[in-house]
Amino acid sequence: MRYDEPTALGAFYTVTVTYSTKFDNQQNQNPLLRPVKVNLDFTVFRKVVTHDLNGYPITNSAGDPPSEPVEIDAVHPLLKFTRNEASQPFSLMLDYAQATNSDSFYGAAPGTVRVMIRCGDVQTENDVQFYQVEYTFEYRKEGWDPRFLNIGFNTYKNGKKVPIPGDTPRLLHDGNPNSQFPGRTTTIANDPEFITKYVHERKSFAIFAL
Repeated sequence: MRYDEPTALGAFYTVTVTYSTKFDNQQNQNPLLRPVKVNLDFTVFRKVVTHDLNGYPITNSAGDPPSEPVEIDAVHPLLKFTRNEASQPFSLMLDYAQATNSDSFYGAAPGTVRVMIRCGDVQTENDVQFYQVEYTFEYRKEGWDPRFLNIGFNTYKNGKKVPIPGDTPRLLHDGNPNSQFPGRTTTIANDPEFITKYVHERKSFAIFAL
């Protein structure tokens, strides 16, 4: 923009002003060299809860389960990175489709983060072809592997199931959780115990360089 600026003595100076609404670090002519965009978000959902923060079953004052499921609002934090890339990351999308983090990722413990990769159509800017790729990392505090209460109608000893008297399931304790059947021993427990089954492969997220 150009305009004439008068002075107190009646003289004029010609002033040329250049401005932009973009940040300087976004003006690189090569779209592949522009910085990664970072966004924080949440996904909100309803969650059925059967136990309190201490792991004890949610019951009425008589110790019976509530007549209807108890639900609460829950959230999963999302960390999104958007980056321009020269090619579509097909191999990463396949390799990491069911994977969780094997190491700490932005402070999140192993197994608590999964990644979703989305890729847009090819774009061309300044004669450079590129794809806008979005990496969304979703955090779940309890991890993505299934976790359930160790409860049942039988104990297990000497390779055999031993029925527990009565028609009410009892809390169980696994005396040797790292052993395979029939070497395990299961007894009645007083405190709740949870079992986690690892079904998601854990991979390093360092490969994303984010």
